[in-house]
Amino acid sequence: MKQSVVIDGLTLLRSKTFKLHISRLQAKSGEVLCITGPNGSGKTSLIECIVGTATPDAGSVTVNGKVVDNNLRATRASIGYIPDDETWLIAELCATEYLALLRDIYARAGVRTDMEAAIQHLAKVLHFNDWDQQLGALSHGNKKKVQIIAGLMHRPGLIVVDELRNGLDPLAIMAAEELLRIEAARGSIIIATTHDLWWAERIASRLVLLIDGQLRIEQKTGSIVKAYGSVEKLFLSQTLGSAP
Repeated sequence: MKQSVVIDGLTLLRSKTFKLHISRLQAKSGEVLCITGPNGSGKTSLIECIVGTATPDAGSVTVNGKVVDNNLRATRASIGYIPDDETWLIAELCATEYLALLRDIYARAGVRTDMEAAIQHLAKVLHFNDWDQQLGALSHGNKKKVQIIAGLMHRPGLIVVDELRNGLDPLAIMAAEELLRIEAARGSIIIATTHDLWWAERIASRLVLLIDGQLRIEQKTGSIVKAYGSVEKLFLSQTLGSAP
């Protein structure tokens, strides 16, 4: 199935002084779209609208033709979210219990893939085996591995990732990146936020730069590197006024 994400006329008021506004942004099957920008630029706000944890004041986010706000149950089944926030985990549960709970939720939402087989495969790739320890007692890296498994276990068509590399050791980083590449090759859309400009340049097919809640740059990564020399130089030129 071809995947699509369309953000149309999205406005989210976060405070009296900050407003996120995206006139139009689209992503399609197989794309790896990286969103970057300075602190407070609106990256997290945009991600929250995409995954349905924030409701836009105007405009919409549609996933495969369904408006996220109006069809949250249906769209959640097609979205995998890998946050950089441990509060998404249930600290008192162990990984076995937590993933079993998610498996039941996704099954009730209509997911028919073999999630238990997917869980075991993802855990093997990520070298995760702390199944019976409470999630709250795990290291930051192992918590992140559980979140990666949770985000990919139901084979979602849209995978939203916040700072993938945070907390992971080098081997786990390479494994997680390869998992994302495989999913993109299968036709999934990857939307990733990051401050790591080197990583964005290496993994993204297209890059979005947000500044003060506005979409400043939306361009293919290869074109950016050709014009500026690197994503870092683009970032500096847009935020500090440096020459390309």
